[in-house]
Amino acid sequence: MILAVGVSKMIVSNIKGLSAQRAEFLQFQGADGGIYAVAGWMYFYKRADVPREVTKTDSYEVTVHLLANTVRYPEGYSSAWKGFDAKLDSVSNSTEVEAVVFVPVAPAGYGNE
Repeated sequence: MILAVGVSKMIVSNIKGLSAQRAEFLQFQGADGGIYAVAGWMYFYKRADVPREVTKTDSYEVTVHLLANTVRYPEGYSSAWKGFDAKLDSVSNSTEVEAVVFVPVAPAGYGNE
């Protein structure tokens, strides 16, 4: 009887631990997904003013900070491309993910010089 109770306690403890790990994993995935969603929007539309529907959902909330207010040429890339750097801070419950992204604006010579 004592052995059965001991094994039952171990099983319940393992199940609780796995549930906590799953919740942490889902929170991380939510925060990470926010980074990809916002960076993808910025890249597709070539803009830093991301709409609220993209930066805040039930899974994450992302804040966007431009690291430089001017468009620059990326290091190591052809000087034909220009873009801007942004810091993205994504939070999902108690999990936080940060990233710095370079967003190309447009090739030089297309009316954006």
